[in-house]
Amino acid sequence: MTWKMMRIKLNLKINATDWCNIVNEIGSMKCNNSIRSIITMICLGSVVYNIWKEKNNRLFTYVKMDIDFLSNVIISGVKIHLMSLQVKDLAAGRRTAKEWDVKFKMNKNQTVKEYLAKADQVVFMQW
Repeated sequence: MTWKMMRIKLNLKINATDWCNIVNEIGSMKCNNSIRSIITMICLGSVVYNIWKEKNNRLFTYVKMDIDFLSNVIISGVKIHLMSLQVKDLAAGRRTAKEWDVKFKMNKNQTVKEYLAKADQVVFMQW
């Protein structure tokens, strides 16, 4: 149910219903540095993580979330992740910001892939 809601929000044309096939279909999609591709990966990760967390809560703490609350937690997490991205000032980025109701850090000279490559670099401090 949660993935179905995200699939509609992302406008994905995936017919798979079980997690193995969903991950395989998304994994076989063209992966590039477009904002749509990045959001798809962020959403998949967020859905999988939050469903796993909910499953563990039900097993070990006997606390259950209803589906609407879980969906809101996932969407909020995705929005927070999106707000941390620095994207090129292009129409796709502006459209996505409007669809998700977030504000990106816009950079007119840097691609998303270049920004993410810089973010992945580890900085060592010398004392």
